[in-house]
Amino acid sequence: MKERKEKRELHIFIADDDSDDRDFAIEALKDTGHEIKFSCFTNGHFLTHYFLRDFIPLLPDAIVLDLNMPLKDGYQSLKELRSLHVAKTIPIFVLTSSTMDKDREICNNLGCTGFFSKPLRSAEYKNIAQQIISAIS
Repeated sequence: MKERKEKRELHIFIADDDSDDRDFAIEALKDTGHEIKFSCFTNGHFLTHYFLRDFIPLLPDAIVLDLNMPLKDGYQSLKELRSLHVAKTIPIFVLTSSTMDKDREICNNLGCTGFFSKPLRSAEYKNIAQQIISAIS
C-alpha cells in the first residue's frame, strides 16, 4: 500500500500595495487545498526590513512580490533579498501588472523563481497559484 504524503502547512509572504490584488492572490492560493499561513507587506521596504532583523522568527516557504510598490519597488526588493544569505534560496515569484518581456528578463536576471502577469480572470489566478504551490511543495 502506498503511503499518503501529508501536506505540511506552508507560509507565504505577499508584498503588494494593492489590497485587492493581495486578496485575489491569497484566495487563489487557498483554493489549492493546502494549509497556508500568509504574511502581507504593503511595500518592499517592509518586506526587506523583515529579513534585516537580528532575529527572524520565521522564514517563508515562498515570497510573492509585486513590482510597482511605494518606498521600495519589487526590483529593488528582489535584488536586496537575493543578496542576503538568509533569503538567497527562498523561492520568489513576481506577480505584476507588467506584461513586458524586459521586466521578465530583469527579474529573471535578479533571481526570481517565476514571473507572472496579473490576470484578469480568477481562473487564471488559480492557475498561477497552482504553479507556485507545485514549485514549493
